[in-house]
Amino acid sequence: MMRRRAGGVGLAAATAICLAATMAGCSSSADGDPNDSPEITSISFSEGYINGGEEAEGDPVDGGTLTISDYSEARSLDPSATVGHGSAGGNALAAVYDLLVRYNTDSGEFEPWLADSIESNDDHTVWTLGLKDDVTFSDGTPVDAASVLGSIGYYMKNGGSDAGMLSTFLTGMEPVDGSTVKFTLNQPWTTFPYMLARGAGMIMAPAAYSGAEFKPIGAGPFELENYAPAEELVLTRRDDYWNGTPHLEKVRFTWIDSDDAREDVLDSGQADLVSVRSAGPVNALAAESPGYVSMSNLGEIVSINDREGRPGADPRVRKAIALAIDVEAYYQRTADGKGLPLKKIYGESSQWSDADVAPIADDVEEAKSLVEEAKADGFDGKLQYVGNSSASGRTQALALQAMLETVGFEVETKLLRSVADQIERLYVTHDYDLARSGASSTEMSPFEGLFAALSSKSYINTSGYASPKMDKLLDQLQAADTDESRAAALAEIETLFVEDVPVAPLGTTAAVYAWQDDVHGVSVSADELLMLGGAWKDGE
Repeated sequence: MMRRRAGGVGLAAATAICLAATMAGCSSSADGDPNDSPEITSISFSEGYINGGEEAEGDPVDGGTLTISDYSEARSLDPSATVGHGSAGGNALAAVYDLLVRYNTDSGEFEPWLADSIESNDDHTVWTLGLKDDVTFSDGTPVDAASVLGSIGYYMKNGGSDAGMLSTFLTGMEPVDGSTVKFTLNQPWTTFPYMLARGAGMIMAPAAYSGAEFKPIGAGPFELENYAPAEELVLTRRDDYWNGTPHLEKVRFTWIDSDDAREDVLDSGQADLVSVRSAGPVNALAAESPGYVSMSNLGEIVSINDREGRPGADPRVRKAIALAIDVEAYYQRTADGKGLPLKKIYGESSQWSDADVAPIADDVEEAKSLVEEAKADGFDGKLQYVGNSSASGRTQALALQAMLETVGFEVETKLLRSVADQIERLYVTHDYDLARSGASSTEMSPFEGLFAALSSKSYINTSGYASPKMDKLLDQLQAADTDESRAAALAEIETLFVEDVPVAPLGTTAAVYAWQDDVHGVSVSADELLMLGGAWKDGE
């Protein structure tokens, strides 16, 4: 059994995690006055490797199997039929298909990976992708301009998770020659390469989708050996991988029900690498294991249905909801104080934080006044909250219900059994007033997540929020070509967000990949996608 190292967090220059916790007064109880603010846990995370996770001691060793207890099963190895994110089973897909572009955590830049180059014109409306010579898929066919165009075309036609955003801005794709592809946009997009570092950039061989049944044929370092749904997925290395034969002989993915269970299998040595997202295991593993922390700004929210006919269409109601929620008390009651409470988009740990933009206040009296004003104009005071029926879901619902009813709302809770039912309510029928949900604005490329959550042009804007001013600010962010101009645009977006309250923010979220001391060479790209072609384990 491998024993994980104990002790404090190792700091690695700018890519560090900082834990500063005072645990006094922690309680998960939902009883008592919801507006009391007990002493809370103060926790700060930063994106990056932790506890020497980026280090490799000694020369790489060939052979062995890396067993990963992953957060979620993809359920499909077709990139257009799932979400190309590490939390949604995307790690197995990245290992099979590779990525046209990867995020380099050392340089902080999106860089060509399966591609050889990616460059834009002066106003970032045309991007040209050059491909490496002599790169092949696992069936021996070449990765060329035709296969890239065919794969992205298939992805968009079949409604891949980024198809909506791409179709909003992408007006054309065409080959320049056999190894060059040109993408034409309808407006400047300085971080367009990010889209090729996720699902659309997982390039499938033509034979993968040309037959009656989909076949997982890609250009990645591994290929499919066996897939037993809900049990395991086993990949075996490709000797002819373009970046050299992988050190690992196999990668095995398994899935279990909870973060606590994933922490246990790492402790017991049954897994080499695990993925966790809930506060307790995140804090525990971040304190003692090599690994990587990924941050999601605006990661936990109460989505407010802002559409016409819903209570949230009244800005006074939205503001009252946000003012009524004490996020520190919320995390005390729901997560023993181990969350990252925040009533704005970017906290102090974010490179995009602006101290001049104050978070939404906690103000019960103002919330009561706004509710009374809305009732005087015909609002009946009723809100329908949609959540999940798990133990934690019930606790969250009770905590929010108590806070909102304190200021004059009458809250009916609908706790649904399946994630599919929750997704249908939020994304399809929009049949809810309030729902605990999440958005994600990444540190590496904040535009795409904010566009998805806040733009009137977004297909997955669950709240229905529509503001011409916000749309204009998002356009400015999309075109920003320096960190300074991005920060300026984000400060204006944050200011309008706090003023309009399109959703009620609860906090930032952190996810951790943790691995054993004998695991080396694991890289993490955008969207928590693991890059396993260079990974290896110490010899027995």
